[in-house]
Amino acid sequence: MKIEVKEITSSNIKFTIHSNVSFANSLRRILLSEVPTLAIEIIEIKENRTVLADEMIAHRLGLIPIKHTGKLISKNDCDCDGFCSRCSVTFKLQKFNNPELQGSNNIVSVTGQDLVAQPPNNNAICHNSLILKLAPQQQIDITCIAVLGTGISHAKHVPVTAVGFTYDTRNKTRATKLWIEEDVKKEWDQINQHDDVDWNDIDRVDMDVEVVEGMGDPKDILIKALEIYKKKMVGILEELN
Repeated sequence: MKIEVKEITSSNIKFTIHSNVSFANSLRRILLSEVPTLAIEIIEIKENRTVLADEMIAHRLGLIPIKHTGKLISKNDCDCDGFCSRCSVTFKLQKFNNPELQGSNNIVSVTGQDLVAQPPNNNAICHNSLILKLAPQQQIDITCIAVLGTGISHAKHVPVTAVGFTYDTRNKTRATKLWIEEDVKKEWDQINQHDDVDWNDIDRVDMDVEVVEGMGDPKDILIKALEIYKKKMVGILEELN
């Protein structure tokens, strides 16, 4: 199998897989549900002097994309009693709108960049998403714990927004379906109206993966998905042998 990368941007990667449709569809499913990403799971609100309820702030924090380039293990694989540096990342969010410094009428925006990892510089960066706004004298003090997860457990862990692929652009398999006429063979003899298409004739699939902004580099996410696919195939071969 060969992969040709056509285009890479900050949130998108387009490539061609010289393989069959089954492989491309399996890769699509892995990208949507099995690539582990970091997201906030536990929240302790120590101070909330804002107009938003605790539950609404917690919901917004949980959906903030986090880019993590370090090494973490799943909470299920860790032997700690609670949370540790091997299976989680702790963030602090402390913000106060002081009228003496900000002005009596100024509104202060609180974004994902105000979440400070503990300890700092531990390879975890939160996306600059707006969480809430503080009016004068309003304050927020929150401790958050982020853990690894996949799209199987919650959609907040899904690193991609869309995965598309096209194949057989020249209709080599004659599988294009049009409306059914009274005499199909007579009027549309060049079209295969049946489901018995020989999918082995397809050996090239074009894929387009769009990544959630702030989740990470598209190429890195694709490599993770391919590693998961490889691990699955190795497991199957070991069971067969």
